[in-house]
Amino acid sequence: MFLKRSSSFHGGAKNGQANGTTSTTTPTTSTSPLRMWRRKQHRRSQSADDADSNAAAVASAVAAQFKAEQEELWRLKRREIQLGKILGEGGFAQVFSVTTKRAQLYPWKRQKLALKQLRPELLKDKTLFARAASSLVQESRIMAQLKGHPHILQLRGVSDEEEEPLPTKRGFDSFFLVTDALRETMTDRLLKWQENPSSSRKVLEQRWNHQLQYALQTAKALVHCHENGIIFRDCKADNLGFSDDHTVQLFDFGMARELPCEDFDDAQTCASSLDDAHGGEELFQMTMCGTQRHVAPEVYNRGWYNLKADSYSFAMTVLELVTGKKPFPGMSLPVHKILVLEGGGRPNVDAFPAGLQAILRQAWAQNISERWTMAQVCAALETYIGSADCSRHDPTNASNKTAAPVLQDQARSNNLAATRQRTACKKSMLASAA
Repeated sequence: MFLKRSSSFHGGAKNGQANGTTSTTTPTTSTSPLRMWRRKQHRRSQSADDADSNAAAVASAVAAQFKAEQEELWRLKRREIQLGKILGEGGFAQVFSVTTKRAQLYPWKRQKLALKQLRPELLKDKTLFARAASSLVQESRIMAQLKGHPHILQLRGVSDEEEEPLPTKRGFDSFFLVTDALRETMTDRLLKWQENPSSSRKVLEQRWNHQLQYALQTAKALVHCHENGIIFRDCKADNLGFSDDHTVQLFDFGMARELPCEDFDDAQTCASSLDDAHGGEELFQMTMCGTQRHVAPEVYNRGWYNLKADSYSFAMTVLELVTGKKPFPGMSLPVHKILVLEGGGRPNVDAFPAGLQAILRQAWAQNISERWTMAQVCAALETYIGSADCSRHDPTNASNKTAAPVLQDQARSNNLAATRQRTACKKSMLASAA
């Protein structure tokens, strides 16, 4: 794996023999001692320059080899894996800490690793297992495509299965992913902040700066996804974590898809169309997925959407980072559907700095054509963080007001009217049926 150091590391031969050649000089009686000394120094300088150049070339080759090894995915056999404790569980998959001898061959061998595999219970339903297995394979492909970004969890290896895992041929654990392990999840960190509240201005300012940096790093990860034509579809604090150097890592690409894509949820090709109602935006027909309190209205209501659905979810995630609570706390999901997803209600962010308010409102706009792309959101957020508006923000004044965001008054009155209208309609239908 390592390249041998060439003799140029040792400076080569002296007195003009660094390049394997011998030079002869005919002495003359007119050469002064000073001139001879200068020539000698010049030859030494050339020899040192050649040695430095060769050493730099070798060092560059070694660095390139290390980078290639890091970017190359392992093809792992099950017997190479030693499972540790379980780190987390989802609807379809389990995540374990893991060790493998393969890691000892790499310069980042001290990095802790994690393994993601399907849940064994899925074998009871072959159809469900096949869907989950296809989704896991798709997740590995997407993570491999996004490999190398500092704010996306790194995929290190996959099982050596050449085909997608099928319950009739192999076990539930025949296909798996090996990734870097997270130091901590965003949800855990927010929970710690809630359990250790502070009224100290210094502590609140530090947390405020951290919250903005977390948001910016998440935005950069989503921009990278979109630049590769990938929609994440499930942005929330639960899917953010931290690496060993405390940088944000976007993870769990189980719902991510490439546009245009094959949607493995229903085995149909995503159709696309230009929507005049949304400014001629190109939309793709995909399944409704995500977390209701974070999902964009068009994802929940129609199933026709595009990359801007991530902008809406990102805005709700920023709200979660700043307040430490899920969006619309205390609101039931049926009420959330009527007031927010159908009625267009949004959280009241009047206590936020004006610059951040503007970014959030552009990111969660109801009309897709008016909603910013993640590239626009990221650029605006980066500008805001370096602005005077951000530096003047006093978190001690806004901390209590932003703890429980509510709907803006106008949106709330409009949505309540819509709710009354639906209730009256249901009553009339029941009366006519009777």
